[in-house]
Amino acid sequence: MLGMEINWGKDFVVLIQKHIIESTHQLYSISSPQSRSNKTVLPINNKPFERTNSLEEPRCNKTKYQALIGSLLFNTRITHPDIAIHVNLLGRLAEDPSVINHQAALKVLGYLYSTRPEGVL
Repeated sequence: MLGMEINWGKDFVVLIQKHIIESTHQLYSISSPQSRSNKTVLPINNKPFERTNSLEEPRCNKTKYQALIGSLLFNTRITHPDIAIHVNLLGRLAEDPSVINHQAALKVLGYLYSTRPEGVL
């Protein structure tokens, strides 16, 4: 069901989306150093979450960025509410994303990948 693994016991149910996270990681970060496994998400008072109007700052592919944010949103809504604020802030920048914003989204994906065996209880 929706690529989810459901584990249950006497007093609990755990939803895990390990397969979807692995396929998303493979799709968006095949050789990206930003997507290496990490057990912490970026602090929200970090530069990647700010809108930049600088003409000097390089921009990334808007369509690819929006697709990545959409994939992160799917995981956020089902089994990873812990990244909701990060994905929300990155989603606000989807109209004109910078390379720094894209790298931050890949770091959030790396966090998801490193915590993929975990789910929501």
